[in-house]
Amino acid sequence: MHAQLHTERTLLPRGLIQRRARFHNPEYLFEFEIGQQVTLECTGEAAVVSGRMQVIGCMDEYLVELVDAASPPLRVLAFQIRDASQ
Repeated sequence: MHAQLHTERTLLPRGLIQRRARFHNPEYLFEFEIGQQVTLECTGEAAVVSGRMQVIGCMDEYLVELVDAASPPLRVLAFQIRDASQ
């Protein structure tokens, strides 16, 4: 008997999937906090930060959800949003 080979990671049981090494710097400070009200620079629309990550090159990437729209979260970089209180 031959065991079926899985080529897609999502089909494998979690115990068989090798963990990917992740670099994490606990002292790193993001410019915006999750849940913070922000404004999109390009359109001036209000949004809320729903997720954030640091990508290679120390660029902060954020997931933002528009306040008055039923759309999926947008992926933006730090320079594309500003604090709504300013």
